[in-house]
Amino acid sequence: MAANFMVFADVVEAERYDLWVGDEGWDLDYYLHENPDLEAAPYAFLTDFIGVLPMREDPTSVEFRRAWENAENIDHLRLHPDVRDLSVMVGDEEDVLDRPFGPDLPSMRAWAREHFGFSGYTYHFDPADYRDRDALRRELGYRDDERVVLVSIGGTRVGRNLLRRCAEAFASIAAKLPELRMIVVAGPRLDPAELPRHPRLDVRPFVPHLFRHHAAADLAIVQGGLTTTMELAAFRTPFLYFPLRNHREQQFLVTCARSRRRTSTSRPRSRPGGSGGTSTTG
Repeated sequence: MAANFMVFADVVEAERYDLWVGDEGWDLDYYLHENPDLEAAPYAFLTDFIGVLPMREDPTSVEFRRAWENAENIDHLRLHPDVRDLSVMVGDEEDVLDRPFGPDLPSMRAWAREHFGFSGYTYHFDPADYRDRDALRRELGYRDDERVVLVSIGGTRVGRNLLRRCAEAFASIAAKLPELRMIVVAGPRLDPAELPRHPRLDVRPFVPHLFRHHAAADLAIVQGGLTTTMELAAFRTPFLYFPLRNHREQQFLVTCARSRRRTSTSRPRSRPGGSGGTSTTG
């Protein structure tokens, strides 16, 4: 964090900027509050989660340490309320957990209400543009008579076991479901040769505009990231998601926000090649 901030400090010292925006810039935010005299431009802070929580299976994530981190952040804003010119929570008030930051600390949601504005969820597309799902499927090369399962884990190798298990499961059931096709987005760090082969199993290292495939697929299997699951909820695409075990955002915050959004937008959707039967939600 210190090294990141020093790079930032060098950049803004060399050239003047009219606005600083910290998109989850925790390093920038921490050291600006520790050194408020260094702020030389209006500063806006954006985040899609508030509060850090201990993870039971992570030995480095003990409750007193997480409570201390939360208390330090609360004190930063209390002692230096003028450092941030704008604090924006990407989401709604109900997306913040309604629980204390820690012993003798305020409620996360009540505190956020006092210190943040809420933007709602900020999609980089208009879901209404993808209502013609049949046309989109044809454009992406999906046949009308096939059911497409899309599996993706993001740009790291952390979910490679999930990809492998999905590919193995597909290989075992493909003969029973001839209309089934699976697209596996492996990312740049996973060798496609590590996964089983099948004529209807398509392994791709990269898929541009993946959100369009989220809109067209019949089922998605993903890790528990907020951006991906929110896109799927916006498109009302059924999905299964697997949050990382010791990832506090995916275990708590994403679950809260995604579940609420899914409930508010979910409705039955007909399947291609069928007679209008409904799909189930993830």
